Amino acid sequence: MNILIIGLGKVGSRIAQNVSKLNYVKEIFSYELGKKKNINSKIKSLRPLQNVKIDYVFITLSRLKKEQRKKLCTKVKNTVELRHHELKCNLQAIKKYLPYFKKMPRSTKFIVLTNPMDEITNFLQFNLPDKQVIGFGSSLDKKRLSTVLKKKIECLGLHGQNIPIINLGSKTDYSAIINKADDQLLRYVKKSGIPVKKTADLFLEFFKTLNSKKEKVLNVCALNKDICISRPFWVKNGKILKPLKINLNKIEEKLFIKQKRLLHSNLSKIVK
Repeated sequence: MNILIIGLGKVGSRIAQNVSKLNYVKEIFSYELGKKKNINSKIKSLRPLQNVKIDYVFITLSRLKKEQRKKLCTKVKNTVELRHHELKCNLQAIKKYLPYFKKMPRSTKFIVLTNPMDEITNFLQFNLPDKQVIGFGSSLDKKRLSTVLKKKIECLGLHGQNIPIINLGSKTDYSAIINKADDQLLRYVKKSGIPVKKTADLFLEFFKTLNSKKEKVLNVCALNKDICISRPFWVKNGKILKPLKINLNKIEEKLFIKQKRLLHSNLSKIVK
């Protein structure tokens, strides 16, 4: 298996380090447009373009500088706002890669970590309709919500706003839990920056589950009907098989529909 990483920052480098230890990963490449970049010793440069079969493309780029993020942390109310501040600059950067992505074979799969993940995943899936594009983020939400609730739970929805499936009695109860998990993350980011190690380590488990030879359940942002949105899916050998059947109560169902409408609205502004 060959992997190409777009955006070799701290997260991308740590992910490369982790997945390079998997026995089925043969080579890892980096391809940066318009600039030279120091390449991790475990990563080969794919500049100029080479005739290499790529199985996975990891989109990990961020055009928001560390100091910019630090300043924004003092202004935003939550991490959702923080991620959306990256939309314009990250989307512009990704658009430059589209001609290259479109030339890749249909078998090449894309995993998006770039923020805001939901919008970027949908943008790429819209522009690469013959390829599988999925987003990583809901697994992080699941971990954070499970920590707050002190038990393992399932969840679904937008990254940073995932709805825990726990059959509560009011929207206020759900908001309190979602906000608590997000507040803890925002405080961490303000103090220490992006949790690189935790993100990369959880991504490794995500990637191993996705490529398992046995059917497993994975929280992933993937195409379901007309939109890519996170929920638990059955996966196997790198393929998204079908959504896990889960019973939502009326409040959870309404919250999920509201989030899908919000995502549709956001996408109408960027998907041309």
